[in-house]
Amino acid sequence: MRKTAKEIKNIIKKTVKKGKISDNSLLKDPDKRKQYHSFINKSIDKKSNLIKRRMNNFGKEQMEEFMKKFEKENPKTKSEIRKLFNIKEQNKKLKELMLPLVVSIAKEAGQDALDILSIGRNFEVKKIKKDVSLLSLLAKRAEFFAASVNNTTLAGLVDTLAEGIAEGEGIPKLAKRIREEYDDISRYRSELIARTETNAVVNEATLEAYKQAEVVEGKEWVATLDDRVRDEHLMMDGEVVGLNEPFSNGEMYPNECNCRCVISPITRMI
Repeated sequence: MRKTAKEIKNIIKKTVKKGKISDNSLLKDPDKRKQYHSFINKSIDKKSNLIKRRMNNFGKEQMEEFMKKFEKENPKTKSEIRKLFNIKEQNKKLKELMLPLVVSIAKEAGQDALDILSIGRNFEVKKIKKDVSLLSLLAKRAEFFAASVNNTTLAGLVDTLAEGIAEGEGIPKLAKRIREEYDDISRYRSELIARTETNAVVNEATLEAYKQAEVVEGKEWVATLDDRVRDEHLMMDGEVVGLNEPFSNGEMYPNECNCRCVISPITRMI
């Protein structure tokens, strides 16, 4: 009888648990490994809720502002809708709003990583590595985040409003379309975006903390061993590479959409 995908995944999980973990891992004990993963992910969830709330508050203000402009200007074309939204201005506003929070999240995550190593050091956000500061990387991430959120919002507004205008809808029905677009963002998209963004910031800061520690030689991929984990990430659980080397999937740390994998330090490469 053919095994289902879930059954196959369970077999792989049992294989992973049985001895795939490297001898130089700090998380060879299954219980300790589980506790570490749970600690990091709970921290990420807490931080992502902060980003989600800030995103949703920004979305509400943006919707109200756009609604007023829309009712006043009554645009008829896609280009007029885009002009009304003013993507450049919205990106600047969201970046300025998110950057302090992103930096705060990075500081906390970096300090957590150093504290776990018990070396008595403070995490430095502005520390320079190869002429690039973590702060500048975080600024670029906030800029990319703002552009991604606003471009998706604008695309949704343009499509739904253009459809409504083509069908001859009046302001009340078009206003309803605007509210529905923003409702979709707050109910579904904001959680996914916030979780993905937070995970990336935490892992970026964690990796920088390992470099600042000067006692870490490598890093280990720690996957979530449940039914939701990606097959590729499940197979990577326990993979160890040098601190400045990418994992087998080409990533320096878990950085894919809604990924719950984390990294842990390797203090001695065998």
